[in-house]
Amino acid sequence: MKTKRPQVRTRTQRLRRALLLACHFARNLGYYRSGMSRRRSRMPEEYWKTVTSNCLDVCILEWCKLFADPSDPHHWRNVVSIPSAFERDLYRRMRVSAGRFEVYRISMRRYRDKFLAHLDSDLVMEIPTLDLALSSACIYYSHIRDVESSPQTALIPAGPF
Repeated sequence: MKTKRPQVRTRTQRLRRALLLACHFARNLGYYRSGMSRRRSRMPEEYWKTVTSNCLDVCILEWCKLFADPSDPHHWRNVVSIPSAFERDLYRRMRVSAGRFEVYRISMRRYRDKFLAHLDSDLVMEIPTLDLALSSACIYYSHIRDVESSPQTALIPAGPF
């Protein structure tokens, strides 16, 4: 018999989870960058190469939840109150066009789909640069914190999230 698991039901829960995903993204990006130097692992041991690579993978997975999949419940279009205003502000603050961001979003999804979710037939793994990902995640986090939520949103409740 399957046990029913608690689901995200309230707006506050969804906002909190989007904040957590943005934090998880940034933390794993920091771990990845601290383990790399000039696109090479700082530590030659296989263990540290694997840890650093895993941080990159988690980083990209978390970002994709926030920006790459419109059907994801934490995608910005499903969380912000006025998506068109947020989208304009996002591009303005990142100093990119909608077209450039779309090309970037596709490159992040491609990495996720071709090398994380499935090891497809591509022979070369192209790791996207992560500066736009960091900028967009920080802008999204700030928007939720400053516009969408109350001070209680970031408080951790007792019980399952």
